[in-house]
Amino acid sequence: YGGRDGMESSCAHSRCQEMQTSRVYCVLLQQKQMFRAWRPSVDIQELRDCYVLYADVPGIARENLNVEAKKSDHCIVISGERVSNVPETKDKDGNTRNLWRERWHGKFMRAFALPRDADLDKISANLEDGVLEVRIARDLADKEDKAPVSINYARSKL
Repeated sequence: YGGRDGMESSCAHSRCQEMQTSRVYCVLLQQKQMFRAWRPSVDIQELRDCYVLYADVPGIARENLNVEAKKSDHCIVISGERVSNVPETKDKDGNTRNLWRERWHGKFMRAFALPRDADLDKISANLEDGVLEVRIARDLADKEDKAPVSINYARSKL
């Protein structure tokens, strides 16, 4: 896998597999929202002490955004609603006439599986200039990923 001694890449690979495995819940959760018209673009970074999620949410008021940690599924869910600010004009028959419409509005929901070292009790969120930044602290405690198992020896009765 590359890396200096293979361990770094191996850890990154297992973290990637872990995230992909735990995505099942998140994918199912998002399938409920398949009817939605839009969803914000998201970038996720892994830093030494935290994970940072950036979501483009221009035109969405803070009170229309929700960030939620689902501890049982070890994922984070971002949801909200962009309200259209275009007044609806109707013709004499009561029909709306939009000549061109590219800006999406409506409800959205995104769910992201997180690695085991993400500390869901230490999350902060900030909204600035249409970008939602969510920081999830990493539990940097050196936890042993394996535990020794003793093997009992049973003598055969011959």
